[in-house]
Amino acid sequence: MTLQVIDTFEEGNAKGYFCRVGALDFIDSLPIGFKDYFVQRGIVSNRYLDTLWETLEQRLHIPIIVVVGDPSIEDFPNPELVGNWKILDGLQRTNRLKIIVDTARFIDQEITVQTELFTDGHLDVRGLTKHHRSRLNELGCPPVLFAKMVRTKAKERSQTLLDLIAKNTLWLEVWVGLTENEQIKKMLLLNAGHKSVSIKHQIELLFSSYLPIFEEAFPGGIVREREQSSTAYSKRRTQGQFFFAHLVTAFESLKLGQPVSTNAEFAAGVANENQSSADTFIDISEADLRDFSGFLVILDNEFSEDIEIRWLGREVVLAGLFAAIGVSSKQAKVPFPQIYAKLTNDLPSFKKWLDLDEFEVVRNSQDTGSVNIGNMNKNAVMLAVKEFLDSGGADKISWDQYFRPDRSELARLRESAR
Repeated sequence: MTLQVIDTFEEGNAKGYFCRVGALDFIDSLPIGFKDYFVQRGIVSNRYLDTLWETLEQRLHIPIIVVVGDPSIEDFPNPELVGNWKILDGLQRTNRLKIIVDTARFIDQEITVQTELFTDGHLDVRGLTKHHRSRLNELGCPPVLFAKMVRTKAKERSQTLLDLIAKNTLWLEVWVGLTENEQIKKMLLLNAGHKSVSIKHQIELLFSSYLPIFEEAFPGGIVREREQSSTAYSKRRTQGQFFFAHLVTAFESLKLGQPVSTNAEFAAGVANENQSSADTFIDISEADLRDFSGFLVILDNEFSEDIEIRWLGREVVLAGLFAAIGVSSKQAKVPFPQIYAKLTNDLPSFKKWLDLDEFEVVRNSQDTGSVNIGNMNKNAVMLAVKEFLDSGGADKISWDQYFRPDRSELARLRESAR
C-alpha cells in the first residue's frame, strides 16, 4: 500500500506519520486478521455507518483512521505500509468499507445490468436482494446497503462501482515504535466518550498483563468482553470457565481487602496512576496471581452443581468472596495462601454452610429500586465468607442478615482493610 506522507511528528520513542491513501488501495491491502487486534473491542452494530456509501458516492470526507505499524519495523520504510500492521482506531469504518468493496466487486463482476437489474423496464431491487440473499449474508452486506449500491450501479452505467470507490481518499495516522501499553493508552484516549467502548473492555486492556497467567491457569477458557457480554456469560457459564474482567475484579478486591467496583472511575484511576509508565500498566506479583488462580481452580472443581456454577459466574460474588479473604489476610497479618488453606481444608463444609438456595431467595427478594443491588450483593458475600473464616461456620448462615448488615460492621471491615 503506497502512502503519501503529509506530515511527521514524534511522541517519546514513537514516531507518527500523517498520510493520504486511496480508499480502494487501503481496503485491498488490509491484513487478513485486521479485526483480531486485541486492543479493539470487536465489530458492533452502528446505524451511523449506514450512510457510508453516500459518503463514498459523493466523495465526502471520511474521518481519520489510526494504525500501528508492524512492531518489527522501527521506522517508516519509504511511503509503504508493510507487514502486520494493525488498526488502532477506525475499525468500524474500516470493516464497513471492506464490506462495501467486497459487495461492489460482487455487483461489478456477477450482476449484469441489462438482464438482472431491470424487470419489465423497472429497477427490481427487492427481487434482486431476495435472489442474492445468501451471497449477501456471506459478504456481511445489509440489504439496505446492497439496495443503495444497486441503484448507483443502475444510474452510473459508464463506470464500475470499484472505479467510483477508487476516486476517494482516506487519511491515516500511522504510528511506529509504540509499546503495547502505549497503544492501549492511545486507544482509550481516542475512544474517550464513545459509548461503544465498554468499561469491561477498558478493564481488560488496562490489566492485559494478567491475561497470560489466567489463560494458563484456567484450561476451561477465559471469556473476554469482545467475545461475549458479561450478562450473557453469567447466564451460560460452564464449569471451569471464567470472565476475564471478573477475575480482575476479584484479584483487585483481594489486594484491597474490600469489594471493587469496576466502573468508569476505577478504570480512569488505574490509567492515571500508571500514566508515567511506558512499559507496563500494573505492577503485579506473579506469585500472588498464580496462588489466586490455583485457589479458584480448587474452588471451582468443588462447586460443580448448577446453582454453584452460576454463583461463581457472578462478578459480585467473586468480588465479595476475595474481599473477605483479603481483609482476613490483613487482619491476621498473614499471606493470602494461608487464608486460602483455611477454606480449601474444609471446602465441603463451606459449600454446605453457604446454602446457596437461600442466597438466591433472599437476593431475589430485595427491592432493587431503592438500593444499589450490586454493592448489596458484594457486601453480603463478603460478610458471609468473613463469618465462616472467623467462626468456621459454627452458626447457621443468615443471608437476610448479610443483605441488611449493620453499617458499623461494614465500616469496621473497611477500616481494618487499610
